[in-house]
Amino acid sequence: MADSSTGGFLTPAATPAPIEGDALVNFIQEWIVGVTGISASLCRPRWQPEPPNIPKDGTTWLAFGITETESDTYAVELHDPTANGGKGSSQLRRHEVLEISATFYGP
Repeated sequence: MADSSTGGFLTPAATPAPIEGDALVNFIQEWIVGVTGISASLCRPRWQPEPPNIPKDGTTWLAFGITETESDTYAVELHDPTANGGKGSSQLRRHEVLEISATFYGP
């Protein structure tokens, strides 16, 4: 993971719960903006019910969308008997692979 001493895009703060829906789209948008340097207002989700106007000719912008989602078949349950003051705790982990399409416009 990058930090200010290693360079590269700094990922948004970790979220304790899975993100989905609008929160997931916002997370992806924030990541794309960080990697590309394109303004957040010009990094737009595809397939909006009421899409904004297309930017003026010669403007660099992009549209992105999740085109495929693949969830893992089996979850992993991790047990830590020393956590929680010796009472122990369990954590359920699932993984998902997202395929994201991004189309860039402009110079």
